[in-house]
Amino acid sequence: MTFDTRPTRRDWLACSLLGVGIGTVALGIGGRVAMRGIAMLSGTTPGFSWGGTMTVIFLGAVSGLAGALFFMGVRLLLPRRRVLRGVLFWTFLVLVSLRGLRPVDGQRLLLFMPLVLVYGVTLQALWCRNVRTLRSLVPASRGDAWPVS
Repeated sequence: MTFDTRPTRRDWLACSLLGVGIGTVALGIGGRVAMRGIAMLSGTTPGFSWGGTMTVIFLGAVSGLAGALFFMGVRLLLPRRRVLRGVLFWTFLVLVSLRGLRPVDGQRLLLFMPLVLVYGVTLQALWCRNVRTLRSLVPASRGDAWPVS
């Protein structure tokens, strides 16, 4: 797949798995560390529970999946509009992140937005540089390509 072609079903699956993996690490584990940082900076005693930590990591994985699906969705809808795809992807990431931060303040922005940046840059870089390798990890199925209208 070049940058100007529509993604196949294998591409969707490979990118989804990539998004879940990056989301688990960057958004989930990184989010848990950022939450700990907020507690420490605000002077409260940081708490820890396995259930809370697993919830944050799970939500990071789900958020990573959502970002990957959006990433591939704009590739499907706008195969030849690279700049517009990038603007839409980053706008989506920022708006979804701002929606999740309650309240939105400088401290939360300082701790969480770099995680979103790491997620987005890593997803784009790994996908664009390794698309053939990532695609080869997913078994082919009949009718892999999207129907051409």
